[in-house]
Amino acid sequence: MANDSTPDTTDGPAQDASKQLPLAPPSHRLAARIIDGFIIGIPVTLNRRSNWRSPVDEGWIVDFTLFTLIVLAIWVIYEVTLVATKGQTLGKMLMGITVFRADNSILPGWRRSLKRWALPYLLFLIPYAGLFLALLCYASPLWGRNRRGWHDRFAGTCVVTTGPAPPYTSTRSNPAQDSREPGPA
Repeated sequence: MANDSTPDTTDGPAQDASKQLPLAPPSHRLAARIIDGFIIGIPVTLNRRSNWRSPVDEGWIVDFTLFTLIVLAIWVIYEVTLVATKGQTLGKMLMGITVFRADNSILPGWRRSLKRWALPYLLFLIPYAGLFLALLCYASPLWGRNRRGWHDRFAGTCVVTTGPAPPYTSTRSNPAQDSREPGPA
């Protein structure tokens, strides 16, 4: 198990994970986030919709609050556990990307995984601007150095490509077609 008490530096004998492996493209990170949202959201929503109370009932606020807390708990367990132990959620596995510590290329561990998950959700709780700030946090790898978002910097992690790219990322045409020379018309 990784020791989470080491400082977040890239100096010294340990090499930065982003220098050892190719950085994950933002499109793969977004696709992984969407896949994870469906993995968590659809079963929970379908289960809950069957028991949803009408807003005219007095207990709907309690129901909504409990529903929100249950979804939040499931999301924490799903994301933090998988990132801490495997470096990947199911969405990241499908996209061939992995979260590593930025300072020494090992799995992030529990503390870093929780910090990485918590920052966007804590930003979301800020009144009026929370949704915008959380979306900015997730979009920050687009302009961040080494494609590290605010949540990656906060937790001392980076996201790299470790598996095969999904088939839709190829921009090359069929090699068999490229090798053919055009014949007479």
